[in-house]
Parts: sequence; structure tokens; C-alpha cells
Amino acid sequence: MTLAFEHNRTDWEIRISMLELLRVHMMLMSVDRDPSNKSVVWLVKMSPTKRAWVASSNFVTTWITADCHPKDPGFALPIPDQFVSSLIDLAHGENAVDIFCNEHEGVIIGRSNDRYAVVDHPEDVEFTLQNLPYRAQPYGSHDEAAMAIVDAVDLQLFADLVLNWHWKQKVSDNIWPFVSIEIGNNQFAWTSDWRRHGMFRTSGGVPAITKGSISTQFFPYAVARLMKAHEYEGDVKVFIGGEHADYVYFAGDDWGVRVVNDTEVNARWYYKLGRALKRAELDVQSRTSDRMPDFIPFSIEGIDCYASIHTREDELSEFARLTHVAATNVYVSLKLYEEINALNASLTGASVILRDDEIRVVCDFPLTDELDLAKTMAAFLIAIEQIGQAYEILPLFSGAGEGYDF
Repeated sequence: MTLAFEHNRTDWEIRISMLELLRVHMMLMSVDRDPSNKSVVWLVKMSPTKRAWVASSNFVTTWITADCHPKDPGFALPIPDQFVSSLIDLAHGENAVDIFCNEHEGVIIGRSNDRYAVVDHPEDVEFTLQNLPYRAQPYGSHDEAAMAIVDAVDLQLFADLVLNWHWKQKVSDNIWPFVSIEIGNNQFAWTSDWRRHGMFRTSGGVPAITKGSISTQFFPYAVARLMKAHEYEGDVKVFIGGEHADYVYFAGDDWGVRVVNDTEVNARWYYKLGRALKRAELDVQSRTSDRMPDFIPFSIEGIDCYASIHTREDELSEFARLTHVAATNVYVSLKLYEEINALNASLTGASVILRDDEIRVVCDFPLTDELDLAKTMAAFLIAIEQIGQAYEILPLFSGAGEGYDF
């Protein structure tokens, strides 16, 4: 094969060191993407002197940064995962490799002296805002963020406790346990609960410099693998933009990982419950973020309602709740309690409750693999109709709002 790609080649060329390529390789191994997919790692210039390699999987986006030349191209270059190993092979001679493209041939070329490797330029891929390492503001400038600055060596304990229990374990529904973390009081603490799968619950904590306080959950395994794969030193910033933030971030000086801020109970049941609501021919509102919302909005006969998922006090069993907010800004009185008690005495399978200054119709039911909501929905709708017939017990109220904590 002749070096035809030298003609019509791009006027830019990126030089990448062996160390940088090895870091990219370890990052891709930690993300654990399906090798049968045409996955790409994005090489993108972040500033006149810094570039980043960015890779994403189902729950995580991770990146490393390195120095770049001011003449490096300003666009994002998609490099197939499998091509990174070839670039490492090329770099052995001079401890670096040059990358450029040939737009006429539609290829990406890696070259070291008279050795080269060529791969087709990936098609049907696009670098979007979702691929940027940080969403919204860069870390450290979130006004409402809770943050912990932790020694990277201490986070090895976190990684060990997350990874040491799961490699040979069988789990139901292929949902691995999430990790619960707490930030506050100069400590970063966590718990991983394997009791559902016949194993142990483990916890740990390390000293940290903290700002604010928060507790949350996320799928931890890619984060833990990254911690173990790299011998990180220095400080790591762990931060969450708020109680309902989409992501949890772990960031060092030249690396980072963004993981979706989700709960294990939602991972097990959110989609199953959504499908069951659609099978019941309800108008179900789709999610709009990476994070699974705390409730699923739907309407029944034009009435706005919500479905939410809850864990019981034993932390091992769950149930779902259907909710309709019948009235807000309710004046609480003995007469109101009497009317609610009378309504509940006439209902089966649903109930009317007073929460803060709201009257709600709720219907709780167990979560099982075969969710059939026909009877549950019938009872729920009867309760909504009956509270509508008893409308005179409700004071004037403003319309039901959004964002309730169910």
C-alpha cells in the first residue's frame, strides 16, 4: 500500500505521547464498553494549551486532559476505541505518535517515522454538549454544590470496598447495588448494600475538606475501576450540584468522571413501572434528563397524577405509590379531619391523606416482576371521583404544582 494518504492530507497534525495514550487506554478499559460496538473516544481541544480525551458509557462520562499545541485543531476528533491500541504500538519507537486525517480518503492516520496505521473516519457520530466533561458551570463554581476534597490515596479504600464484593456474585435483574455516599462534617462516607443478594453491607469513611452537606446514590463501579486503574495522587474533588442534580463528579487535576446521580430502587423499577402505566393506556410523560426523576407524571381521564417508588423501613422491600393532589393551601381543621376519615371509610384500595397543607389521593401497591395495574387503577380512579363528589369539604385552593416530594 502506498502512502497515498499523504496527498490531500489535513494541514494539522497532533503529536501524542506514549504516556498519554496509555492513560487513554486505561480509561477505556475502566469504562468497560461493549467491544462489539463502534464506540469512539473524543479528542477535543479544551483551551489553547489543554486537550481532553472523553469517553462515555451508560452511566458515566470520563476524561483525561493533557497539554496540547496551540495549532491543534479546535474541533472534536472521534477515534475508534480499538484504534488506540494501534496508536500505542506505533508510539513505541519514538515514545510518541502523530495523528492527522485525509478527508479525501475519509481516514484517520497514525504515524511514527515510516510506520503507520490507518482507520476509516467514523460516520454517524456527533460531539454534543452531552459529551462535554462538565455540564453547566465548571466544578468549584457551583453556588449550591456540596463538595468534598479527598486525598486520592484515601479513595482507594472506597474503590476496594466497592469492587471487592461483586465480581462473582449473581444479582437479580442484572442490577448491581448502588453506593450511598454522604458529604459533610469534614468526612466523605459511603455504604454498599449487598444484603438483597445474600452478601454483606459495607461502609467506610475518610477525612475530607467539605463544603455543604448532601447524601445521594449512584452506580459506582466505573468510578471505582478508574480509581484502581490509575495511581492517582493529590486531591480529588467530589461534588454534586444539589439535591436533585443530574450528576456526581469526581475530578483530579488532569482527569475526571461524571456519573449519573440515580437511586438503586429507581434503577430496578422506574422503567418497569413506566411500561406498566403505558400498558394501562395512560398518558405517561417521558423523562428529559439522564437522571431518572423521583416520580413519573401521568394523566388518567385528563386528571394529572404521579407515580413514585419507595423503600420500606427494612431497606430491602419496595412499593409504588400513585398520587393525585386534590387540593393545596388547605386550611386544617377538625371538621376537615372528620370528612377525610369519612371518605376513607368508604374507600377500598386507596386513601385520602393530608400532607402539610395538601389533600392527596394515594394508592400504594407492591412492586413485582409482573405488574398488572388494572385493579389498582380502578380503585385509584374511584377514590379520585369520590373526593370530587365531596368537593364541598375542600376550601378554595390554587392549582396543584410540580416537583412534589412523594
